[in-house]
Formats: sequence, structure tokens, C-alpha cells
Amino acid sequence: FSIVTEQHRTGNSSGKLQYNFTGTNQAVDFAPPQPKPLPGKPTRLGLFVRGDASGNYISVWLKDRDGELFKVRLGAVTGAEDGWRYFESRINNYYFDWEHTGGNPSNNRVDYPVNFVSFRLENTPDEPAGSGIIYLDDLQSFDGPDVTTVRFTRPDRQVVDVLWSVDPAQVNLPTSSARAQVSDRDGTLRVVEATGGSLALTTGSSPIYVIHTPPKPAPVTTPSPPVEANASCQAVSRAAPINNGTTRYFPETGHNLGGAFKTYWEQHGGLFVLGFPITEEFTAPSSDGKIYKQQYFERARVEYHPENAPPNDVQLGLLGNWVTGGRSFQKLAPVPSGPTLTYFLETGQALRLFKDWWSRQGGIGSFGYPISGEMQEKNAADSKTYTVQYFERNRLEHHPEQSNLDNSVMLGLLGVEYLVQQGCKVK
Repeated sequence: FSIVTEQHRTGNSSGKLQYNFTGTNQAVDFAPPQPKPLPGKPTRLGLFVRGDASGNYISVWLKDRDGELFKVRLGAVTGAEDGWRYFESRINNYYFDWEHTGGNPSNNRVDYPVNFVSFRLENTPDEPAGSGIIYLDDLQSFDGPDVTTVRFTRPDRQVVDVLWSVDPAQVNLPTSSARAQVSDRDGTLRVVEATGGSLALTTGSSPIYVIHTPPKPAPVTTPSPPVEANASCQAVSRAAPINNGTTRYFPETGHNLGGAFKTYWEQHGGLFVLGFPITEEFTAPSSDGKIYKQQYFERARVEYHPENAPPNDVQLGLLGNWVTGGRSFQKLAPVPSGPTLTYFLETGQALRLFKDWWSRQGGIGSFGYPISGEMQEKNAADSKTYTVQYFERNRLEHHPEQSNLDNSVMLGLLGVEYLVQQGCKVK
């Protein structure tokens, strides 16, 4: 088990778990030197896994106040084509005899406080022997009422929230309705008045069904890089060619491209995917407040991270998030992924029209997760309306006038659009 930068869901690294099972019914635990305390009284545990399609089972060992160990079951490892898949499980669960051990007293009940002890990967009797690699990221615990919720969206923009809990619990459900209709499992109806933008509800093992209008989500924005007019805008000015034998000059835009940025551009689609360079290299803060070497292309912005080994030393900026800052996009209820659709729990969006092209051109690594659904939008470059979809790092556009399927999908000129938004005069 090691920390690596070659894959990560958030941040710059993840846990890489390499294993080799020589037979069936084997298991391996990966533990830090000391158990890690989980804050509060957590009721759920979540983990993102990028798998290898092995079908092996991932779990987490927890130790409670009395030293009793509990194996929290998360799920079977799927394939890398599923991207980062989210697993979650209740902590206050039923545990079989082989899923808890030790403790004084040993009562098969999680007594707080709780510590994380290790990850467990096991090969069940149904899976063959073999070796592989999976990646783990964003281990998280959730404190608060141990209530399960499922939301269904109605055509009238109201929702049906289904809530239940193993033990009775008092919850406050955020709402924009003045009152809500609540139905018990036996069909009994009642009306609950909202107070201060929330509904006071009692949950138990029998589900309740709450019909109401949810509050509008606050816009989720990613901090934009600080406006550095003396850096990015000055870098827009046309430059003279750098004649060092390795740098390429583009007379179309009057800019040079060299070093790690040139290597990245050549290996990630070049002119077709990233477009022409529209600035020289410059140094300025990024959205994390740190200073990096940067360069804008027509369709992307790259920054150099010398702390990472190639090919992770060059990373794309989150232009899709920055350009759409302040806009909110409706999220979809979870739907099963299939041959024509991929749903992303991480952002609540799905890929349909752009699914195959997005996958072929690098997927999450190149464009990030989808942050909007498909929509009709007028293009700033030619004033025509196209079907588009925004991603963390760019916008995909469908140009049906192109007969070739690969050419009918294009990246938006977000590098140009963002610099214009910042007041730079892009030529």
C-alpha cells in the first residue's frame, strides 16, 4: 500500500493497493502504524475506489471504545471503466460472528468513540486467484442522525423524500415549502408545517414519504485564479519566435510552446483537442493560492507542478468550473449506467450524447466530471446554437454539420472565453 499521484479523485494523490492472491478465500489488511480516530459519533462510512474489475471485496476494520473490532462491508470492486465508484455503509449495522472480534465487553455493538484500523481486501470463494491494483481515495465518515434517505423527483418539480432509520430519530429536513404532505407506509396522510425552512420529522424502521419542494441549491463554485492582469494579460501579447531547436512557434497566434507544456500538448490531442497557444508561459497564483508556471490555449489552461514526476507534472485548469461560476445546474436522481448512459454520483450528472467521444479522448483525466446536463446554448464564437455539456475542465459541443463522428464533437473555446472575462484582449 503506497501513496501515489498517478491516480486521484481529489487533491493530488490517492492510496495504491497492490495485491496477489494465490488462492481463493484469502484476505489482506492494510493498516496505518496507529489507528485513526473518527470524529464525533459517526453513523456511516464512505470510500471512493477505482477498481480493476476483480470482484474482490473491500471492507474497513473499525475498533470501538472497548477494543471490539468490526468489519464494515463496503462492496465488490468493479472495473476502472466505472471511474471512481463510491461505496458507503452504515456503521451501526448487523455484524455476523466472523465480522466482529475481541473487546471487553464484547457485545456486537459499536460503542463510541471509534477508530479506523485498516482497509481489508478479500478474495471470496467465488473469485479466482490473481493479482491486481486498486486505488482508494476520500475515506470519509458521517456524523448525525442515522437516517437513510432516497429522493425521487416529480414532473412538477416537487420531490418525494423517503426516510427511515433502524432506531427512532428526530430530523430536520430542509425545504422551501410552507408545509409538506407526509404519508406513512400504511397510507395515513398528514400535513407538517415548516419552521425556519425545515420540516421537523420523526423517523423509524417504517418509511415515511414526504412530498415537498426542496430548497434551491446554493451555486457550487470553484475559486477562480486571481486576476493577474500584469501576468496573464501581458502574456497574451504576440511574441517573437524562440529559436532554441526545441520550442515550436505558432505564427497563427504569435506564441511559443516548449518544455513540459509542449510535451503535454503533443500527447493530449494537440491542435484538435487543446487548440493554439494564446499566451506565452507566465507565472501567477492558481485557484489554490500557490504560484505556478502557466499557459493558456484556445480550449484549455495548463499549469506546471514540478513536485510531481512526469506525466503528472502538467495539469489542466478547471476552466469549466471557472467559466460557469455562479451558475447552477439541476442534478439528476441516480440512474443505472449502461451502454448508452454513464451516471456520475460525484456530480449528479450523466453522459449520453458525448459519452463515447469523452471516453475515447481521455475521460475524467482530460475533461473531469460532467457538471451539467446536455443543453442548448448559443456559441460566442459564431452565434449559432449547439447542444453542449459542461465538464470540470471544458465544454463539449455537438456540431451536426460535421459528417465525421469524431469531428462532430468539439471542445469549447474556454481558454479564449475565460481570458476575455478577465479583461484580457485576446487576438
